[in-house]
Amino acid sequence: MAKKKSQVEKFREAAREADADDSQERFDATLKGLAKSPRTAKDKDQSGRRRRQKLVAVHRQT
Repeated sequence: MAKKKSQVEKFREAAREADADDSQERFDATLKGLAKSPRTAKDKDQSGRRRRQKLVAVHRQT
């Protein structure tokens, strides 16, 4: 009698047949591309303000 495959084993076999890639780096890059939203003018202003605050803080320390 043949051993029954578990659900995970069936999934892994199907993924191999479909040439799926299980690389974490590739997944992160794909997710970043999908989830990245365009920056708004407010976001740009906020990041510039934070950058200036950091520069001022560093300048005050010296």
